[in-house]
Amino acid sequence: MSVDRLLTDVLHLYQDVHDDARTEQIYATTATLLVNLSNPLNISLLTSHLLTAPALWRRSGCDPLRVCYRILAIFNTAGTYVKRNDAGSTSSCSPACSWA
Repeated sequence: MSVDRLLTDVLHLYQDVHDDARTEQIYATTATLLVNLSNPLNISLLTSHLLTAPALWRRSGCDPLRVCYRILAIFNTAGTYVKRNDAGSTSSCSPACSWA
């Protein structure tokens, strides 16, 4: 499945509350997209929808702290993966932004 199609699908999934299995799939798909998207506008779109997704925040018995931890873990995992894969490539980034 193409990344654009996957993005469209997950944005639709964010809109409704789902069972546990589908919610786990949403988390996994989001992590995959954060690693594979290259267009900053698509990353911004995904991020803004993720942070307000009813599928994650409006579930019955939802623990907001657990959702926050999961979202932070997704960003941490995706960021670590991207940084690790970019470590061997030449970067035009100055030493001041090497932390990113």
